Amino acid sequence: MAKRTVDVVLADPCFWESDDSDIERASDDESAFELNSDDSVSESASSDCDLDGLARDVDVAIDLEHDDSDEYDDDGEAPNENAVPVKNCEWTKKLTELPDVSFVFEHLVGVNKDIEGVEHFEAVNLFQLLFTDYILRDIVVETNRYAKQCQEGRHIQKDWTNISVPELKTWLGLVIATGIVQKKGRIASYWSKHWLTQTPGFNQTMTSKRFLQILSCIHFVDNSSTTVNKSDKFWKIRTLLDYVVKRFQLVYNPEREIAVDETMLKFKGRLGIKQYIKNKPIKWGIKLFTLAESSSGYVLNIIPYAGKREDTQLSKTAQIVVDVCQPFLNKGHYLFMDNYYTSIELIEYLSQVKTLSCGTVNSNRKRLPSDMKNSATKKLKKGESLKRISNNVLAVSWKDTRVVNLLTNIPGNLDDVDIQRRDKKQGGKEVTISKPRAIITYNSYMGGVDLSDQRVATYRRHMKSLTWYIVKTLCCSSLYCT
Repeated sequence: MAKRTVDVVLADPCFWESDDSDIERASDDESAFELNSDDSVSESASSDCDLDGLARDVDVAIDLEHDDSDEYDDDGEAPNENAVPVKNCEWTKKLTELPDVSFVFEHLVGVNKDIEGVEHFEAVNLFQLLFTDYILRDIVVETNRYAKQCQEGRHIQKDWTNISVPELKTWLGLVIATGIVQKKGRIASYWSKHWLTQTPGFNQTMTSKRFLQILSCIHFVDNSSTTVNKSDKFWKIRTLLDYVVKRFQLVYNPEREIAVDETMLKFKGRLGIKQYIKNKPIKWGIKLFTLAESSSGYVLNIIPYAGKREDTQLSKTAQIVVDVCQPFLNKGHYLFMDNYYTSIELIEYLSQVKTLSCGTVNSNRKRLPSDMKNSATKKLKKGESLKRISNNVLAVSWKDTRVVNLLTNIPGNLDDVDIQRRDKKQGGKEVTISKPRAIITYNSYMGGVDLSDQRVATYRRHMKSLTWYIVKTLCCSSLYCT
């Protein structure tokens, strides 16, 4: 029987046709994104990742970055000796519309038509635009090299036969298929011949022995290389990650509105870059800083957190945003972010690189209006807001159930909009309250990363590691492009 490959798997309608119920069932930790009564967004959807493979290659340490330690000042930022001095803001109650300093955005949105092969709008074709034969050949070379090293070291794989690109595609197709056909227990169960639970497609494609043999040897870098930066805690997958991210950016041109947020990959084992973030559903795991298109959730950049940096001119959280958005600066984008990142310093810097921004902000951030830091906001009644302007930046405090603080320099967000809201104190009766347009704009465009995480979570892979999270994101991104 002819060998099946990733082409067959991705062409299966079961892979890309899903209804809303799939997203609703994706994770107990996921919630619909809406900012009405809290000064922060909902938690990013999370993937249940057992990162055992990566854990074996790094030292054990725990970084409590989000813990309330003494190392942080009242701005929520660690003191930065290299920071560029900033001037104070002079806030005024005199509200004038923000000047339309929108930078020209003339990019053609959508799949890049200049890439060879993009005219074939099938999921498998777009997947192969992201995961090309170039990277597959590298994986083949390094996998065969590692298998040989195992043989020489008198380890396993004594009967190893070198893998080829076509066989790697076949193997990769089965990896993806394990996420389509959900089975509990060992991965060998996919080759079971039990009359009730058998999945004959696996047996017809590759033997379980060969599949597991490739799985145990799959490699992306030469372990013995002296040119590899092994101080990088992600050095074993850095080649794959960097290549895939570049393909994300090359294949697809995003709309003007983009969003940055965090994704937590759940993990409680031994891992040097594992983090503990209290007050979040996923408290232990690997943190990824992700940039995505707001409307679609298409992933544009991924930077895994690998430790604190000391060589930054901006504050640490501001530098994170600049790093993850670097390929899209100076292009006229509108960037949306939550209160973990937003500051006057960051908004001013982004404006200098032709990027306007909008984000919720903690009331203890520096250079905010004094009204946001005293009892003035506590006196606001439901539907009331407080607005101040300084240096083309609009600061908004709005009371719903709780007070929401927001900063933006995107024009067209000065007015309020009447909305309907049920009042529990009046027996659920609908009442009309005012809501700042800036809050509505934020709600409309902040959820890109959450949307991406929800879509990724609907595809539950059997092998749970950061490597297969990347592959899964590849699949979802290629399917969106169709």
